[in-house]
Amino acid sequence: MTEVRPLTPDEWRVYRDLRLRALADSPDAFASTLQRESAFVESDWRLRLVQRVVVVVLDGGPGSV
Repeated sequence: MTEVRPLTPDEWRVYRDLRLRALADSPDAFASTLQRESAFVESDWRLRLVQRVVVVVLDGGPGSV
């Protein structure tokens, strides 16, 4: 079953991993850099999830995010 939902601040590691992977894969698609965001600490990632809605699609399989 596919689920679409926002991430919570407690899921900051999921957001960080997805964001850094996207920056590494397609650096020209973003207004930031992998180098810059790799330096973020936990509080930076949590704040981003409080200030904006980040939606993920879960397909229920292994590594489903």
